[in-house]
Amino acid sequence: MRLFNLLKKVFLKLGLIADYVVETGKSGDWIWKRWNNGEIDLYCRREYAEKEIQVKRAYGSIYSTQTPLVIKLPFNVLLEDGAIANVAPQASGMDYAGNIVLTESEVRFYWCNPTMYGSGVIGGVNAQVYVHAYWKL
Repeated sequence: MRLFNLLKKVFLKLGLIADYVVETGKSGDWIWKRWNNGEIDLYCRREYAEKEIQVKRAYGSIYSTQTPLVIKLPFNVLLEDGAIANVAPQASGMDYAGNIVLTESEVRFYWCNPTMYGSGVIGGVNAQVYVHAYWKL
């Protein structure tokens, strides 16, 4: 182990290793990788019960949930330039996420579709979430 640490220090000083993962983890629906340079990548697959997501608020020819869906992060992150959140809803229709907002502790978004699901989205319903932020500066 000492040899590994010595080689890692030498390779870092020589610029042969640009960056490396210092920690991986899992908490609830989330998995993450913390990078030595302070960045963090978080991934989540949130399952929803059938008919739990009701898409019935009209915006012209687009419909969305009445209020944003909120997915809590496993811990607070730092929001610097380059911090992003992507959400990909998956159900039986042409679903997408609208007005995605990333805060230090959560991701908020509206579930949208060109078809109204007043009694709820049918079938397997989940949201794939990716967050890129910072855990240290």
